[in-house]
Amino acid sequence: MASEIFFNLQYRATEYYKNIPSNQNLQQVNTTDMYEYYERDEACDKTICDTEDAFDYYNYRIGSTGGFNDKGTVTREDYFKKMKQYKPKIIYRGVFSFHDDFAVEQDIKDPNKMRDLIKKTMKKNIIAMGFEPDNVEWFAFYHTNTSQPHVHFHFYEKIPKKKKYIISENRLTKVKSNVARLMKLNTELYTDREELKNRIFNKFNDLGLSTSSQGFILATENNNKDYFKENRLITSKLKDLEKIIPKTGSLKFNSANIAPYKKQIEEIIELVKNRSDVRLLMDEFENQLDKEMEAYTILYGGSKEDDMKLKFREKRMNTIDSRLGNMILSTIKNYRKDVETYEQMFEDLEEGDQFRKYRTQRLKGISNRNIRQRASNLIAGMGKELSSSLEQSHFSELKMKAMIDSVQRRAQQEGYRSQHVQ
Repeated sequence: MASEIFFNLQYRATEYYKNIPSNQNLQQVNTTDMYEYYERDEACDKTICDTEDAFDYYNYRIGSTGGFNDKGTVTREDYFKKMKQYKPKIIYRGVFSFHDDFAVEQDIKDPNKMRDLIKKTMKKNIIAMGFEPDNVEWFAFYHTNTSQPHVHFHFYEKIPKKKKYIISENRLTKVKSNVARLMKLNTELYTDREELKNRIFNKFNDLGLSTSSQGFILATENNNKDYFKENRLITSKLKDLEKIIPKTGSLKFNSANIAPYKKQIEEIIELVKNRSDVRLLMDEFENQLDKEMEAYTILYGGSKEDDMKLKFREKRMNTIDSRLGNMILSTIKNYRKDVETYEQMFEDLEEGDQFRKYRTQRLKGISNRNIRQRASNLIAGMGKELSSSLEQSHFSELKMKAMIDSVQRRAQQEGYRSQHVQ
């Protein structure tokens, strides 16, 4: 099992280590830069809430934090408050990486399971590396931006005690063994997961979805960041919209407060809907609506062209647009909240000369990454909404077909009784 786990560790001098002796030959790292790298939205898994709501699909991923320690989630404020308090001269940083198949088998691709694994083993790991747990602050970040799930972590001593920074290979091997010992193959969960996967594919077959549409939905369900690449035009339109949308009042797509900006929102809606992958799923949804309407026509009479049926179809399509419009406005609302958080974070930090020099650049950089990731999440949220709408329409069609079968059976029975009575 240990061969399926990869682990490495390195130590670095921080910006708090002034006048490093020349014989130390220490490489340096800026702790703020390091945090931004670990916490970046395009890599860090921040899925900490249980919901199937399409809005929440992208609401929580940016607003929440990806950092954690033995006490749970770590906010930016908590992290930098500790850093400012202890000003560590030396920081140790490492990574645990797992083969993808192995991570699936061990049921640790789930972010909560991965966090639990690290939290349960970190104290033993710190001891194995020769440190006192009560004298150590540690932080970890679960990344999903590569084919192999991995956790970055780093730690430092509150009161410097260690004189030699190098940690022996034997001690590092013990760390790997600690993690391996805790992990037990859960056959029951693995079987359940396979059954769930089969049910998902059966649903795809029932819906008659194309392979491309199936891939899009699976990427949405799996939070696959690699699939939803940046769409620069959508990102640009979101930035432009954010500048003009009111900062007060209702931020609902059909509210009077938003009416003057509806044209700009609708432009973004069309951009999202006309992406090749989304358009393919939109076409599948429209085909499914046609099947639903045909069943409706057989059950209740009339033709597909009846005003009532056309209005029904139009209403369903408008619902999709309204949902996406509200997603766009929620995206902007949460982007603004995050920018305020970033600004406050920079204001509260102790400002050295180097930090002041790059302050504006850093704020701009993380804000731009935020809105880019939100644009990708918007597309994924649309995929989840369409997937849900497809399934609802499919079951509505099946329900009406069952009613049609029931009506036909009753008619046949009535005909049979009528013939025998005569």
